[in-house]
Amino acid sequence: LSAEVLGGPSPRPGGGVILGDTNGGEAAANAGQGCDLLVHEATNACIDADIRAGCTHARVEEQAVAHGHSTPQMAAQSALSMQAGHLALTHFSPRYKGDG
Repeated sequence: LSAEVLGGPSPRPGGGVILGDTNGGEAAANAGQGCDLLVHEATNACIDADIRAGCTHARVEEQAVAHGHSTPQMAAQSALSMQAGHLALTHFSPRYKGDG
């Protein structure tokens, strides 16, 4: 996603930053300030089916943080805070077979 899609300003050129299995933090934000590309781990998206079942974005975020992860919304907020030019979301898990 570009900075324009995220609703933020276009950043100055600054390389790329990869954050895996994290739920953000000031050190990460400082290290990635103004990067062209932020590759950020994200899992536990709160989808419509979750909301219909009574779950909230706050609850999903709480679960993600408890396991050292970020939700897509948290990753987007990190990208905005860093003024990243683009955001790529990823998540690798040993639970998913067949990609190796």
